[in-house]
Amino acid sequence: MISRGDWVLAVDFGTTNTVAATADETGVHIVTIDGKPVMPSGVFLNDIGKGGRYTWIVGNTAMRFARRRLDRYEPRPKKCIADGTLFLAGELVPVTEAIAAVFRLVVTETAEQHGGRPPLEFVVTHPAAWGEARVRTLLEAARTATAGRDGWPSPRPLAEPEAAAQGTLDAGSATTHGRLVVLDFGGGTVDVAVVDRNGDALTVVGRSTGLDNLGGEDFDLRLAGWLTEEAGQPGLFQQLAASVVPERRQYAVEIREHARAVKEELSRQPAVPAQLPAIPPELPADTPVHVSKPHLEELIRGGDDHPPGLTEAVDLVATALRTAPPGPPLQGVLLTGGSSKIPLLGNLITQRLRQRPLEYGDPTTAVATGAARHTWQQVTTGAQQPPPPPPPDSRPGPVPPGPEVPGPPRKNRRRVWIPVSVLVLVLLGVVAYVVSVKKPASTASTYHCADGTTVSYSFECPSTTRASSGRTSTPAGTGTSKVVAAGISGCATATQAGCSSVILQASRSVWPEVAGETCEVGGTDLMTGEKYEVACTVGNLVYKVIWTTDSAAASQTIVGGYSREMGVRSSDFTLRNTTAPLGSQVRGQWTNSDGNTLYSCIWEYDQYPVALAIHGLDEATTEPACKLAQFFDNTGMAARVG
Repeated sequence: MISRGDWVLAVDFGTTNTVAATADETGVHIVTIDGKPVMPSGVFLNDIGKGGRYTWIVGNTAMRFARRRLDRYEPRPKKCIADGTLFLAGELVPVTEAIAAVFRLVVTETAEQHGGRPPLEFVVTHPAAWGEARVRTLLEAARTATAGRDGWPSPRPLAEPEAAAQGTLDAGSATTHGRLVVLDFGGGTVDVAVVDRNGDALTVVGRSTGLDNLGGEDFDLRLAGWLTEEAGQPGLFQQLAASVVPERRQYAVEIREHARAVKEELSRQPAVPAQLPAIPPELPADTPVHVSKPHLEELIRGGDDHPPGLTEAVDLVATALRTAPPGPPLQGVLLTGGSSKIPLLGNLITQRLRQRPLEYGDPTTAVATGAARHTWQQVTTGAQQPPPPPPPDSRPGPVPPGPEVPGPPRKNRRRVWIPVSVLVLVLLGVVAYVVSVKKPASTASTYHCADGTTVSYSFECPSTTRASSGRTSTPAGTGTSKVVAAGISGCATATQAGCSSVILQASRSVWPEVAGETCEVGGTDLMTGEKYEVACTVGNLVYKVIWTTDSAAASQTIVGGYSREMGVRSSDFTLRNTTAPLGSQVRGQWTNSDGNTLYSCIWEYDQYPVALAIHGLDEATTEPACKLAQFFDNTGMAARVG
């Protein structure tokens, strides 16, 4: 029974900053400490008090004390949880004591604001990828912070992505049945998790992932080093930070704080004037340094031959989508965490997924406010745990249309503009023609494997047999053929009631590239040995999932038919940084019957009767999308096909 004055507390203990929020009958409120909604997570070891207990200074005050004794200051105690101890002032100190000091300040402040009345629930958020040991340490620190306070409940854990996604429940564009990928890019870590929504319930699904050595603070360090290099003193910042002289180390602290301010300003301005302080003897006077957005982006972009950066964070998003179990349609990528405000991060997500990221409220406080909201809803409804989302079926939820993302600049070429609807029809006709060039002579309800066994579905042949034979199987006997795809085998025609949704859902399951787009379902009767197709239009490109009656049928006919007329290139279909082939890959430019030039990239699995394709007006607009396309390996396909 909820009474007037009841409340709940949620704390987001971050690598760099800590945010707390409360919720009651009047709503959700951010807790302000020292007049600010965000408190630094840093701790300063002040002294050893009575009984051998350590006394601590935390937050902004700890940062001020650190200017005198950096050896007693730990700015990121969260990163030390796995170690169990901190090395401060020449001693090993339990990390739980340090974290408990941060929680204790939050508990004291919120208790005073509520007249000493304890909350109904006390929730602590944590990265979804954390193991039980780390979560247990965090809860122990929170429990220590409330020791001696009558009536305070034991702290409960809540995954940060699940908490952050709570803010989307009130968004008008959000569906009641959909999937989110939550990218939490904080000061010291990157966490990615897939969250499925079922009504007002949000549940983390699949395996969450993250990076413990990447965050906004790493970008501050890189920019700080770049500033001294631009001032003509390469390596100076690193020398200052490692110095045994306190005054020299303090210069490093000042440069790093200035770099953080410059980085944040570059999120709003194209260029920022910076200035390094006089650091004798290397810099005898204040030194101006001009910093532009391209300078910063070069430092933080990441990718090949660069330190980890935003590219690796976006890779985690793609991996989370690729490895998640089948579920509802993708709503988008939700950005949280202070570093998620960097514009380049949103641009890279848009380029990779062709869908603009979602932003609800302040990403810095989203985890704490979402956790408070979620906890208050639970105590007011009496629910202890949200129900899991329903399994995927033939009734997918609404799918928001994907945004149109322009292709790369087109240089020195004649533009050929074709209405999208005409392009789709032309492409459907081309593929239909190609399949007919080398249509299997017969179809079958059973398949003979190379080892002599007979199976009901082609993918059931042993993997060693598939590898040696070069094909999954060959049809045996006469009769009807079945499509090896979840749910599709029950559809006699594309126009059969409910089959359009079944085909679309199955297609989105096997290829996340079409997860959030507006698509059309077409194709002929599979029972006569033809195919189904799902065509999704994105700007001037068409993405396709082609279901055939036998694996490797489409790519083989394309190589056999197109190569004589189009000069296409064929190769093995492999994933990035791997050598084991999954099937056939075909790319090439060709001219249709109307004289228009088109370019196609087609990938087909050997083990599964699925072909994936991207079609465009020319190579300049299509090839970049082909290079960015993401695919499942055979293990991932096995969970989605059959």
